Amino acid sequence: MELRITAYDGLYIPDSAVHFDKDQNAGVYIQKGNVLSFRRIQVLYHDEDDRFSISKMMDDAAYVQLYDKLVTGGDDLYDGKLVR
Repeated sequence: MELRITAYDGLYIPDSAVHFDKDQNAGVYIQKGNVLSFRRIQVLYHDEDDRFSISKMMDDAAYVQLYDKLVTGGDDLYDGKLVR
């Protein structure tokens, strides 16, 4: 018998929040105030069955950060979009 235990340290990202920019970088839209911003993710682990990813925590403003408010639905999302 072989037992493998793997632990990942990162941010939980539901598949419904993941989008790709024009350069095919995976990322999410976050809401800051009433404006959407695209933030990249670096996937460490993806679970097909439960439909989520774990993204590496990066110390870079271009990447999603802890406590960012993820947008998990909507149409015509783009960087700088105003929302109500």
